[in-house]
Amino acid sequence: MKSIKKLMLPLTVSAFALLLAACQSPIEQKEISFVSDNYWTLMQDKLKTIKNLNLKGRIGIQNPQGRMSANYIYNLKNDAYTLELISSLGSQIGKLTADKNEAKLIINGKVYTSNDGESLIKEIYGLSLPVNDLKDIMLGIPQGMALKDSSGKYQSAVIAGFLVEYQKFADFNNYALPTDYQISNEDTLLKVRLNEVLTIN
Repeated sequence: MKSIKKLMLPLTVSAFALLLAACQSPIEQKEISFVSDNYWTLMQDKLKTIKNLNLKGRIGIQNPQGRMSANYIYNLKNDAYTLELISSLGSQIGKLTADKNEAKLIINGKVYTSNDGESLIKEIYGLSLPVNDLKDIMLGIPQGMALKDSSGKYQSAVIAGFLVEYQKFADFNNYALPTDYQISNEDTLLKVRLNEVLTIN
């Protein structure tokens, strides 16, 4: 009986979390059709003012050690963010929380800390990823050496030794966000898909 209770507890917690998430309706995703000549310039200025963000999607990682895919939840509030990876079965793979002063990574109940999220991911997983630039990458306003098309929309950017390539954008409550893009270097490839926007302002 005790073993059944142990099995039921995480399932109950996962179901409750899914129920809470369902209470917040996603913002409708629309196709970006006609845009004015300065649409992307004005949009990028608008996106730079974002302070609160709640995104859900899927990420795939491929490197010499193997492949893995997971659902992600990204939350931003002012200068602090949380990135949570969840398996297809609903269990938490890891949760990274960071602000200007400290980063904390929780894996299977164990807590790891460092000065920033990027160094923490490298220390624990052995992966060099542009974690500190996730906000700008996810908003489609990457900093650094970047390439835009004739309309002013970002096509690619080089950030911390990684190449970010954008494939698709969509409109969420009058904010144009990338829905499909990839981040790569010599031995690591991340494919990211944005499925839902719950908060953006």
